[in-house]
Amino acid sequence: MIFEKITVSAVSRIFAKTFLSLLIYGLSLSTFTACHTTPRINNHKEAGFDGNEQNSGIIGFTPQGGLEITESAKTRYMSFVEQYGARLIPSIKGEFGLTKLSNGNYELTAQGAEAWRWMIIIRERELTGDK
Repeated sequence: MIFEKITVSAVSRIFAKTFLSLLIYGLSLSTFTACHTTPRINNHKEAGFDGNEQNSGIIGFTPQGGLEITESAKTRYMSFVEQYGARLIPSIKGEFGLTKLSNGNYELTAQGAEAWRWMIIIRERELTGDK
């Protein structure tokens, strides 16, 4: 039979050549495709740090259905209101939806949180050029 003529060294040479060919082919594909990839846009799927806590300044929910936020989150929210609040319908300004809590944090109402979400969307569309 034909299989009796094939030695172990011949099989190992065939295997080595096949493996080496596939390795070279795989490396060439990864080298050429890696050079032509476009950078991905960061969609911020993880919370940012507020001090030493990775919570983006959002502490939790209030009994009224709003968000309890830190002072620095309030500052970020206010900068969004200043920059993008006039673009919302109805437009918002000032400390829309904010109430100071007894523990030093702030409550952002559900309407304020929704407005913040839309202002973030407006900013991301501007940054990506997607109008």
